[in-house]
Amino acid sequence: MNDKTGAVVLPPAAHVNVVNLPAEGEEYKGRRIEWRAVETERHGTLCTVVTYALGGSWEADGRPRTGMPNQSAASLVSDLKGSIDAVDRTFSPHMHPDYYRPGTVEPCPRTAGQAYGQHIKPVGENCPESRCVTLAKKKARAKSRATGITASSLSGLLAKAGFGRAELRHDGTARTVGFSVQGEDHNARVAIMWHGERTPGVLPGELPRIAAQLQRLGFRVERGCTGGHLTIYPKGSAGSGEGEYTEVDAESAAGWQPHAGSPRWDIRYVRSVMGRLFTEGSMRDGTDGWQVHADGWGVSIQRVQGSHITQPRAGRQRDVWDAALAEYLAHAVRSGLRLVRKNAHCIVVSVHVPSQPQTLATIAHTGVLGDFTKAIAFDGQPDTVAGRLELCTPAASPRAFTYLYDADGVQLGQVRDDIHGAEILAHHYGLPMPVVVAFPDIERRRQAGADRAAAVVDAEQKQTESGGGA
Repeated sequence: MNDKTGAVVLPPAAHVNVVNLPAEGEEYKGRRIEWRAVETERHGTLCTVVTYALGGSWEADGRPRTGMPNQSAASLVSDLKGSIDAVDRTFSPHMHPDYYRPGTVEPCPRTAGQAYGQHIKPVGENCPESRCVTLAKKKARAKSRATGITASSLSGLLAKAGFGRAELRHDGTARTVGFSVQGEDHNARVAIMWHGERTPGVLPGELPRIAAQLQRLGFRVERGCTGGHLTIYPKGSAGSGEGEYTEVDAESAAGWQPHAGSPRWDIRYVRSVMGRLFTEGSMRDGTDGWQVHADGWGVSIQRVQGSHITQPRAGRQRDVWDAALAEYLAHAVRSGLRLVRKNAHCIVVSVHVPSQPQTLATIAHTGVLGDFTKAIAFDGQPDTVAGRLELCTPAASPRAFTYLYDADGVQLGQVRDDIHGAEILAHHYGLPMPVVVAFPDIERRRQAGADRAAAVVDAEQKQTESGGGA
């Protein structure tokens, strides 16, 4: 609507007595502003309109750029400079590109080519327009959750590798033996469970082979907090930082069986972990290596060197001692053990305690009523792995306390209550933790009470019905 000389052609409504006056111009903050006064008649009234150009363009979106009717050129130029100052202070994506310095803005790719709603953004930067900001946040959240590992993809990968999937019922129980995969923490990791026969403390079923397969493919594999499932992280992930899974089985040592005086389950686990890479030491025969023993509820890994268990003085033997302890610590952490504390002589670690019960104890009254004796039995264990609780007085009283005995009649000490006694007895036989205790006597009494209450309600209902019928 304008020629190359800058002569302005106004819309048809203003094509009356148009007089093009010489153009003026100036530079302002890197922008070229030009203007020209035009006399025209609008709606029967003669008026002066100032047209202007920014960056050499006299039009915007196909229409001439003009000021308000009878607005002076000085006023128009002042308004343009004010708009330029405003966009320099705060970027506005809906402002015309000519108001910005040449080469500093570009069309937003999201709206480029659209008939409506096009806007601009700074060159090489994210678009600050509100809708674009919202979409960028959504994409960032989706990207942070996108790990490249999902329950469905990992399940399909294992099925193709020949591992059998378990068929699950609607309540999550399994119809068939096999594995199942569940996503955790927005699919930042997945958990693999085994449905089938389980042994406390042992990774069940095909999970060891599944772990080895996934590690060969580059996935991060850790043993779950319950000890009976695997937690899988994406390739390249550092995981939880508490140690990658290794082929160590808590009870793999030649068919271990619970017995009186057995080492605690966590001590046996740590011993199996350390035995994979290092030699067990002995002060008696002078073998250098490691020893493990209980340290409260932790397990101490002690260095044995030259029949001594204390750190040597400075020198070569001291360097060998420190290097060995450092290797013990690194191996323990890689194997999933948690560091409790360390010093110059040993490191103390703890084993992940499963969140699900690993041992079921049953406590029930035995003998005549006045004996105040209770029998403790462990599910799946023979009579030789059992015990009893006996009140120390012939009658119940606030001052009475209970002694714990094992199956051989050996007194194990005084206990606070029944549950404490069951836990102490489980440790005595080396059974895995945690222990859940069932009280069938209490359950029978509760059920008998419920049955009596139901019988009373039933009798009252029948009496009411017979009375109503009369």
